[in-house]
Amino acid sequence: MKNIKNLVLGRIIPLATAGVLCLYTLGCSGRMSTSDTKTVPEVLEQTTSNTDNEVFSSISYSNNNESESLVDTLANLEQSINRYNLLKDVKFSDKGYDELTEEQQASIDAYTPEDIQELLDLLESDTLNENEIADTMQLLYRIKEHDIKLIDEEGLSIVESGYIAAIKSEACDALSITSDEYKSVRIEKVIDESAPIVSVNQNNEKIGYELQGVYASATNDLYNLQYDMYSGGKELSFSEKLDLIEKGLINIKSVLVSNPEVRTESFFFTQTDVIDSDVSKSEAHEQIKVR
Repeated sequence: MKNIKNLVLGRIIPLATAGVLCLYTLGCSGRMSTSDTKTVPEVLEQTTSNTDNEVFSSISYSNNNESESLVDTLANLEQSINRYNLLKDVKFSDKGYDELTEEQQASIDAYTPEDIQELLDLLESDTLNENEIADTMQLLYRIKEHDIKLIDEEGLSIVESGYIAAIKSEACDALSITSDEYKSVRIEKVIDESAPIVSVNQNNEKIGYELQGVYASATNDLYNLQYDMYSGGKELSFSEKLDLIEKGLINIKSVLVSNPEVRTESFFFTQTDVIDSDVSKSEAHEQIKVR
């Protein structure tokens, strides 16, 4: 990494540093977090299906009349979560910090979690002078503020889009549907205790496929997420949102590494077309883990 003077976003007015920094600790809940897993782009690179990769990579995410690749949007959200988890226990000055310039603000996303960890390590060392400590603390504060805003305001919506895209992409893969036909695939509303279903228009006929295994689990989690988002019940805290978002990102990546297959199940006089995977949820988790 570059010298701290080159890495920090320009020169920032020094602040008094007494009591600014305390030792930080990283929680260890035993639950898989985004930092334990590969990124969405890395997961897509390891998928064996060109159809799945092509369809998912072709999808855009729109917000505030701006549109960008859903893959890039998910990757930015993951980076913000991983940076926030590194910074959440750092004690910052209660005297406030100057705003970054527009140019500096635009450069925030260039800082990887690895950069953040290195900056934290430098702050724990004796190698920085008082001005450099103040500059670094101000930068980290603004990065944390930026990440909290993204997670809190857009995180659930981004994950919802990721769930839908991943589930529908797997259906496209199973049914040999191209990205041009992606919009014909629909995740149907569940009635009572019935299994989740995706439908597709084929030969002017709407055909339903029951989702099982990893896909059923992810679809049910999507329904639960949407209930929390739109039911009008209690307002979710930041911590609750973060838990749902991290769980969602892991589920999305688990879906993307699963290999879909179509089969027909017979029960007495009825037949059901099913989309399932030979990869279990635990096996999918192993595949997306950082080695």
